[in-house]
Parts: sequence; structure tokens; C-alpha cells
Amino acid sequence: MIQDILGLTLLMMLILLPLYKRLWTPNENPVPPIFVLNSMYLSNFTTDSGGVSGTWDAKLTVTNPNVSCIYFRVIHFTIFYKRNPEDAVSVASSYPFYLDKGEYLKLHLKFVTGEIGSENSEPFVEKGLVEEMGKDKMKDGSLSFGMQVKVEAIYYGETWVADVLMSPHCEDLKVQFLQYKNSGRLANPNRRFTIPIHWKPFSFF
Repeated sequence: MIQDILGLTLLMMLILLPLYKRLWTPNENPVPPIFVLNSMYLSNFTTDSGGVSGTWDAKLTVTNPNVSCIYFRVIHFTIFYKRNPEDAVSVASSYPFYLDKGEYLKLHLKFVTGEIGSENSEPFVEKGLVEEMGKDKMKDGSLSFGMQVKVEAIYYGETWVADVLMSPHCEDLKVQFLQYKNSGRLANPNRRFTIPIHWKPFSFF
């Protein structure tokens, strides 16, 4: 009888301990990870009556500066025009990954829009925005974009675990086009993102 009670108690501890750890308030005041856009190349960019088409080839570095471990379980990227995230022109997603303290990961992403059969769900670009981009490119041979990231992650501290939401973003990403070409490069590389971070309310479900 006593062995049964001890066995049941041990089983309950094994079940409830992870939940207890997840309920524990983080006490290390962790800072956000570091996102840096190292480079971006835009190719085959066109604006016409059919909309916008092009491929953004972006290389980023993500670093975990001070937390025991971060699990990036959902990470979605959006490229938007100028400063308004609602003016999205292309999207991409990354695979999930872990970063231990001090580790970094280099990501290579391709944002493709206007391509038939693209695996990404492309945002709808309004006609007025398409025309604006065409005029701005003709004006000085450059376009300004922004990048926003939606991240769902799990922070693992020394004695606690917590769910977090992050929304890294970076604006004024100027793409300078080659003369008489529909391709161009990021004129201001190695841009660091601003990263708001929010602790998610704990839920058993």
C-alpha cells in the first residue's frame, strides 16, 4: 500500500514538475535574441498591370546572447514597402531551431512573389501600391523596404521555462538597383532589428 502511494506521488511529481516550472516567473530578466540582416539581393523585380513580382534573397544571423536556451518554434518573415507593415509584398518562413547561450545561426531565406505555384501564401498587393513602387524606382533607382518577423519561442532558464512572443522589425532597407536593371542590393547591410518581447500568459491547453 505504501509503495503504491509512493509510486503515485512520484508519478504526480513527474507530471506536475514541468507545469510548475512553466508557471514560475522568469527571474533572470532575459533580453531578446539578436537579429541582424546581413545582406539582401532583389532580382527580377517588376511592377505592371499584373502586380508585383521578384525574388528577395536575404541572409540573416540570429544570436542568443544570455539565456540558457531558446527554442524558436514558429518564425514567419514579412517584407513590406516603406514603413507600413500592412503593405506586405512577400512572405517566407524558417524551420524551427534551438540556440544555446552564446550560439548563433545563419539563415538564408528567399521571398518569392508573383511566381505561379509558389509554396508561400502571397499577400495581395493593391494596384495603387504597385504603381507607387514603379514610380519610386523610376525616380532614383531605389526602393525602401522593411522586414517584420513573428516569433513564437520557448525560453529555458536555469530554473524556469516560459513561452514568449517576439516581433523583430527593421525599416529603411534601401535596395539600390543596378543601372537599367531589375536587380539590386541592400545599400545599408548588417542592419540590426528592434525586438519587442512579450511573455505569454500560461495556459494548460
